[in-house]
Amino acid sequence: NAEFASRLPPQKGTLFYFVLHYESLWTRDKNLAKKTYDLSCQMLTCSTWLKDILLEKHDQTAEVLIIPVDLKVFFCNKKKWNVIRRVAMLHHDYDWKGFWEGIETIKNVKAQGYEVELVVFGEKLENPKPLFNKAGFNFEYHYRPAREQLRKIYTSCDIFLCASWYEGLGLTAMEAMACRCTLVTTDT
Repeated sequence: NAEFASRLPPQKGTLFYFVLHYESLWTRDKNLAKKTYDLSCQMLTCSTWLKDILLEKHDQTAEVLIIPVDLKVFFCNKKKWNVIRRVAMLHHDYDWKGFWEGIETIKNVKAQGYEVELVVFGEKLENPKPLFNKAGFNFEYHYRPAREQLRKIYTSCDIFLCASWYEGLGLTAMEAMACRCTLVTTDT
């Protein structure tokens, strides 16, 4: 917690704040998130758009540190393309992650007569039945896949659909591309 760390005495070291997203846009406690961006510390961030927002809205300068994809984990030596395209997508309960927009996209593709298999993974929902009911169709669902399992999911799919409204960096999409998925994305 950045606010807690800011109250530590200087003997504990220099405070660095690594901003991975502009949480005040969607977090459940917007005021707390906004206050942390005004802390007196060295700001680091994972993207230039976050660097620009910190400067524009909080008069904070930040260094950009790009988070790389671990190519020892996320790779694909030989891609097997599927006759019926498999589309991977992340499930998250934040609206801004665009899960339901992704579901609508899949429905539109199916309505045009194309066959696709949807493969969803996420860490928020152990039982996907409510998702199936709300979506109106069943799909493959993986709850909290470990990194090796996630690589297998990506490599088994042809396309990764990122329907997020915003992304700090978009690491999930980058991991999918490292596993040779075609990326279909919003302007994140």
